[in-house]
Amino acid sequence: AKMKEWIDLATWSSSPGVGRLLECGMARLLVSKTPLRSSTFNVPPAQKYEFDDLETQANQKGGKVGIVVNLTPFPSKMLYTAIDTEVVVADFMCEEEDKEPQEKVFKLFRKTLNMFFENPKNEKKSVCVCCTYGYDIAGYMIARYLLEEYTIYSAQALTKFAGVRPPGVKSTMLRTKLKDRSDKVEK
Repeated sequence: AKMKEWIDLATWSSSPGVGRLLECGMARLLVSKTPLRSSTFNVPPAQKYEFDDLETQANQKGGKVGIVVNLTPFPSKMLYTAIDTEVVVADFMCEEEDKEPQEKVFKLFRKTLNMFFENPKNEKKSVCVCCTYGYDIAGYMIARYLLEEYTIYSAQALTKFAGVRPPGVKSTMLRTKLKDRSDKVEK
């Protein structure tokens, strides 16, 4: 029940699926709201967005997905079914939508992305990053990755993210945390 209480279906339904492809250096990133198993979450057929929908939209937006990163506080197998797919699903569970993800979670996220993008077999593949609605936590993690990996300013990273997933990171607290990190990187 806790999982169903966590997700506001009205907000989830009004959020788009996969955003546009974000490319920076070797990174090819897509962002998405979390796909949900319709039968578990009583999603009306018109608002269905399951794992196969994510794969289809991602492929249409410019990148065969190699990894889906789940940033919700729940294991992906509780949210959706990813069978008959070559896509790897990685769970980096963030405890709350309105708090900065733990440092160990970000470090694992960064390491995973770097290993993926450095593998020549993945040159044309992308990583799809999912959080409940596809904005704050995914945006923070992607913007921080760009900030630290490609040493761009937080404002640039946030603008890049907002360009592929409008309106971008909505949380003032998370935007401030990124700016604070950017200030440290610049010094």
